[in-house]
Amino acid sequence: AKCILFWADSIKRDGYIFQGWTLQKDALDTFYVAGARIELPSVTEGDTVTFYAKWFEVKKPKKVNGCYQIANVNELYGLAYTVNGQDHFDEDNNVCAELTADIVVNKKVLNSKDSLGADAERLLRWVPIGESYHPFSGRINGKGHTISGLYFDNSQQGVIALVGYAKDSVIIDSLGIVDSYFVGENAVAGLVGGTS
Repeated sequence: AKCILFWADSIKRDGYIFQGWTLQKDALDTFYVAGARIELPSVTEGDTVTFYAKWFEVKKPKKVNGCYQIANVNELYGLAYTVNGQDHFDEDNNVCAELTADIVVNKKVLNSKDSLGADAERLLRWVPIGESYHPFSGRINGKGHTISGLYFDNSQQGVIALVGYAKDSVIIDSLGIVDSYFVGENAVAGLVGGTS
């Protein structure tokens, strides 16, 4: 048996979030994160083992009548990347966005006691919409939909919420945030963390 220990990785790819390593090319749920120790029983000295990077793709949402249409988790992150001017996304922070479906970022984040119930290392970390130098202004219309499974845990960073920093007039309506977990240094909220 061969034992492998995964260390923290600094892998970077524009428009993608690195989540870990897999043994199968298209594995969805089974992946190894930093600090994971795995045993491969059928591997002996000199064997070659191939691992594949697990990536989450961020997609820029399409506009219909001047309003971004958010239909899935990839487009929700795309909205954040667009407002924040992150990676190859052109900055656009005075926007209109509409949800066209319920969005699940992570499943079963909280347990029955409203505490973190999932393995935090395997959760996709939330990127708040709007940063201090790229604050959000505009409107997000949930159209009665929910966003569930948002996760962010960093006691060294403040202003954590669906929208991190906002400026001018911000309208968020008909939107529910459920099964989500935020920990930050200060200004932690469900919808809007702080103003710039």
